[in-house]
Amino acid sequence: MRVLLLGATGSLGSRCLPALIAHKHIVTVFVRNVPKLRSMMTPELLERVHAIVEGDATDATALKQAILDHDIEGIIDVAGNIVLPWKDWMLPNIAAAVTEAAVAVGKQRRKPLRAWVTSALMILKYPGTNYLIED
Repeated sequence: MRVLLLGATGSLGSRCLPALIAHKHIVTVFVRNVPKLRSMMTPELLERVHAIVEGDATDATALKQAILDHDIEGIIDVAGNIVLPWKDWMLPNIAAAVTEAAVAVGKQRRKPLRAWVTSALMILKYPGTNYLIED
């Protein structure tokens, strides 16, 4: 499967990338900081990455373009901040942009994309309420 991985420089993403490659997926990595990715991964692993796209994971237009440019069939989003220096939680914005891009491409292709989106525990809704756990 042709997969777009968001968040490859994070804790979970740095584990997802080698696993996806080991399972013979064709991986395009979407990251904010390409030099950071290159410093974290071995040259052998990076050689097996189909493409690296640098961009803002909250930009639905950039995500849509990456999906179309690399003929992506599935998205794995493990991107997001849970530490400083950011003042705002970006996880909901990233999830919204991924959703918007995936739906737009699915409509354009007339075939939905597969997407797996993870988030920090704090932005999940408390069951049976409209409150987030962070509330």
